[in-house]
Amino acid sequence: MPLSNEMKPGFYLIRKSDNARFFISNEVDVNALDRVARSVLNPKVGFDYWIDRYMGLDVTGRQAWGNLDWTEHFIDKSVAMCA
Repeated sequence: MPLSNEMKPGFYLIRKSDNARFFISNEVDVNALDRVARSVLNPKVGFDYWIDRYMGLDVTGRQAWGNLDWTEHFIDKSVAMCA
């Protein structure tokens, strides 16, 4: 994982097999998720993931993560785009 000052706020795909984090986008973007998922998920590392939100550094200089699964928000937007 890059150093905290190299990470930008936004949504990250968290690969469950190794907890590696990959930037998706600043906002809920289904197409960006598709691009990232296709590039970092495969049979060797697995297809399980969840989406977390990084908000930047907190007042003490530590990384501030939402620690909530945002995957459902991306799915909801995907479904809405198909309607």
